[in-house]
Amino acid sequence: EVVSIDIDSRDRVYVFSRGSHPVWVFGEDGKLLNTWGDGLFERPHGLIVAPDDTIWCADDFGHAVYHFTAEGQLLHTLGTPGRASETGCTDFDYRTIRQAAGPFNAPTNMALAPDGSLYVSDGYCNARIHHYSDDLELLASWGEPGAGAGQFAVAHDVGVAGDGTVFVCDRENSRLQLFASDGTFREEWTDLARPCNVAFDSADRVYVSELGFQIGMYTGSQFPDREQVASRVTVFDRQGNRLA
Repeated sequence: EVVSIDIDSRDRVYVFSRGSHPVWVFGEDGKLLNTWGDGLFERPHGLIVAPDDTIWCADDFGHAVYHFTAEGQLLHTLGTPGRASETGCTDFDYRTIRQAAGPFNAPTNMALAPDGSLYVSDGYCNARIHHYSDDLELLASWGEPGAGAGQFAVAHDVGVAGDGTVFVCDRENSRLQLFASDGTFREEWTDLARPCNVAFDSADRVYVSELGFQIGMYTGSQFPDREQVASRVTVFDRQGNRLA
């Protein structure tokens, strides 16, 4: 399973895999340049490349977020590897979360803001977004289990637009939630089917990968009373209008 991919300033491609080697590094021509991370992760989930070409990785089963050089040397660890925060979640099922808690209980992904601060979506067994300063001090956390504004049912990814707006893929609520940098709720976009990841291009378009309603449903889940779309990618403009 390949779970994440990103590209650095030299067009090297970083592939995060649940196979024998967690991180695969390819040249732009597809030539394999390096592999690293063997034995470090319980289960890879999210990877991003920072503007300085360092690498951030989320380990959901390991309850930790790691920061590496491009060659795989460990720089920083956020969270306590192997120790989940106390949310009451059982069997990796977001529906059993009793309360939100601190970092981390199955974090899913990260995003860097224009000011260098870091956001972490936490994720499968928590219902929070954690915001760290550029020197990795925890500044704030927000979110609770549920379906209201600022609540999450699997915060599967977090992204930061060029203007600093924080986008959260609230997967099992089938929506994007948009926040100010301090966690203040702004709006939600609901023309989505279980969004998994969000990305932005230089023209301010927003790309969302969606799991859809035909695969990956939790045991006992009911199909929603709406079109049962399959997996897809949707493109929005910055105002939330669907383009494709």
